[in-house]
Amino acid sequence: MTEEKKIQSEGLLKTCAELRKEHDLLVFICAVDYPDRNVIEIIYYLRSLKTRNEFKLRTEVPRKNAKIDSVCGVWSAANWHERELFDLFGIEFAGHPDMRRVLLPEDWEGYPLLKDYQRPGVMIKPETVK
Repeated sequence: MTEEKKIQSEGLLKTCAELRKEHDLLVFICAVDYPDRNVIEIIYYLRSLKTRNEFKLRTEVPRKNAKIDSVCGVWSAANWHERELFDLFGIEFAGHPDMRRVLLPEDWEGYPLLKDYQRPGVMIKPETVK
């Protein structure tokens, strides 16, 4: 069974420090862009190796100037996940030890997983092809 909790982004580090006592593994971090609500939701999937309990922690950041604390100090596995979210969504993780692109070239403009992303000269495939 997976427990779930939604928190304000300001309380992320405190909440993660508490969760770390029971959940020793950060499985992954993902994000979902909600342009209609003007937020990006960040989801942390945690697991206890001892009890196999799972936990899903959700928080939101504004789409413009998306910034949140890094949890690398709580789970070192967050390093690459946070870099990927920076690279693809533009979320900055304050306190991250190496906040730079990990998948795309350094000179890439924009963040491809934002739903309103457009890149000049790149054809967008229609959603329905018959």
